[in-house]
Amino acid sequence: MPIKKNNNKKKAKVNITKQKTKTKAKIPSYKTNFRFDYLTMRQKPFSQATLENLAQKMIDWVKAETDALTFNEFLILQGLDSETLDDFGRRCEKIRLAKKYTLMILGTRREKKALHRELEPSVMKFMQGFYDPNWKAQKIFNAELKAKMNEEKNNKGNVHVHIDHYDKLEKEISNESKDKDSSK
Repeated sequence: MPIKKNNNKKKAKVNITKQKTKTKAKIPSYKTNFRFDYLTMRQKPFSQATLENLAQKMIDWVKAETDALTFNEFLILQGLDSETLDDFGRRCEKIRLAKKYTLMILGTRREKKALHRELEPSVMKFMQGFYDPNWKAQKIFNAELKAKMNEEKNNKGNVHVHIDHYDKLEKEISNESKDKDSSK
C-alpha cells in the first residue's frame, strides 16, 4: 500500500504588512504662497487661482481705465509692489501675459498722448522703454549709433582707402568714358 503524505499540514501564513511611511503634510512655503498686502497691512495668501484672477483684473483694469498712463496705478489699487508681481509672473504664465498686454496698451496710450501734445513728450520719453520694447530697442540702437559716430568723429584724421576697390572703380570709369567716346 502506498504511503500517503499528510497534506493536512497547515501552511504557515506569511503576513507581510507594509510599513506605513508617515509622510509629513507639506506645509506651503510662507514666502512663496503669502505676500504682503499694502491695503490690509497683513500677509495674504495667493493661490494659483488667485493669481489667474489677478491677471484677469489687470486686463479688465487697463480696458476700463482709459485715463491710466502708468502701470504703478494698478499695483497701488491691488496693494502690491513690483517685486511681488514679478514673483507672481514667475509662478503664473497668465500674469506674465496679462502684464505684457497691459504694458502694450499703456505704452500706446502714452505715445498717442505725446504725439497729440496732451502729454509732454520730454517727460514721456524717459519711461516709454518700460512700456514699449520696440521703443527701447530703437533708443538703444540710436545710442550705439551716436557713440559710433562720435568715435569716428574723434578719429577724423585717419582716412582708410581700399586700393583694390579703387583700382576696379577706376577701370570701370575709364571703360565707360571710352564707350562714350567711341559712340560719338
